[in-house]
Amino acid sequence: MLKKENDLLKKYNKIVLEGKDLMLYEGHPKHIKFFESSIDMMSYMTLNQEIEEDTWYVSMEGLKDSVVKESLQTVGRHMGEMKEQDEEMTIESISFCVDNDEAGRDFAHSYIDSLMLDHGDEKKLLELDVPEEGDWNDALKQQVELQQKKQQIQEQNEIER
Repeated sequence: MLKKENDLLKKYNKIVLEGKDLMLYEGHPKHIKFFESSIDMMSYMTLNQEIEEDTWYVSMEGLKDSVVKESLQTVGRHMGEMKEQDEEMTIESISFCVDNDEAGRDFAHSYIDSLMLDHGDEKKLLELDVPEEGDWNDALKQQVELQQKKQQIQEQNEIER
């Protein structure tokens, strides 16, 4: 699994925000995904092997308004630089890929609700993307366990033949 993760991340650039928060990016920030932790971000990327181009992945290392604001300011600066070069770009989606718990959902909805009020019909850009339960690392561990069980059953069936 680690080899796949390393191969997957080779094409990404890294920015460290305030010395501790992590942003991985490829291309222009058409899609922005916020995560509660770096491990959840890496787990999400591993689970979703088809990583979107022009997507910026941001680890907040908690539920931090400051990281969301700083990241959006960074995106704004990037868009300003593109405009100076006569290139147009719009953000197509902002996803809050937080833990599926009350704190994570409340944090995401506070942004989704406030940005809906401020931007009217742009609410379609914002989404809550949570695992079925727990966090993205839990989801990855469950997937690995399921694959291991399938492999064991397959090996047992081959032995019995």
